[in-house]
Amino acid sequence: MHAMTKIITPAILALSFIGVAGCDSASQAQTVDKLTAQAVSDQSVSSGDIVLQTADTVRPDAEIWQVIAKQSHLKFKALQEGEAFEGEFKDFTAEIKFHPDNLEDSVVKVTVPILGVDAGSTDRNSTLPGKAWFSAKKFPNAIFTASAFTQTSESQYEAAGALTIKGISRPLSLPFTLDIEGGIAKMRSQLEVKRTDWDIGETPWHTDEWVSTSVNLDIAVTAQVQN
Repeated sequence: MHAMTKIITPAILALSFIGVAGCDSASQAQTVDKLTAQAVSDQSVSSGDIVLQTADTVRPDAEIWQVIAKQSHLKFKALQEGEAFEGEFKDFTAEIKFHPDNLEDSVVKVTVPILGVDAGSTDRNSTLPGKAWFSAKKFPNAIFTASAFTQTSESQYEAAGALTIKGISRPLSLPFTLDIEGGIAKMRSQLEVKRTDWDIGETPWHTDEWVSTSVNLDIAVTAQVQN
């Protein structure tokens, strides 16, 4: 209605000048004044309607979610000397405040203890926490935070955040699917990262010669809304 009034108002004024062209100047002025006042009044009412509708549209509060650990995982895949291996960070915690209808107020913080890593062999498990890799003694946790969410399609979202490992923070866009039913949310995400962006595997491990620099992440989080 507001946009239509903008279009119609100039037309009314133009027609008014044509329609009263044959009248005396006093009559012309009175007629134009009346038409102008009416157009302004109509536009004010229309604007008022829009304001009222906006005020009545209230976003739901972003909800607090508790991770169900037994139904969640943070796994990874990489290559060592050309052979594929899989690993998992056994422990992680997440502070989740989220609502699909209020992405503006949604925020997530995930904390991953490095010493909880299981890379599928005793050798890798003892090596990864070391200084050349995760330097877990100095930097015990990897942390992902995000407060900018967008919905890309039905049940598809993206979190624009930052991943901090070894004190190095890099931007990270996390695509994920999300299904919520009966107060239970199930999130899945798969993405590829470069470990060298965080100096994971310093010289002589900083190339693909021994261990692939590309690492595939497989993330699954099941959480329950907190009332």
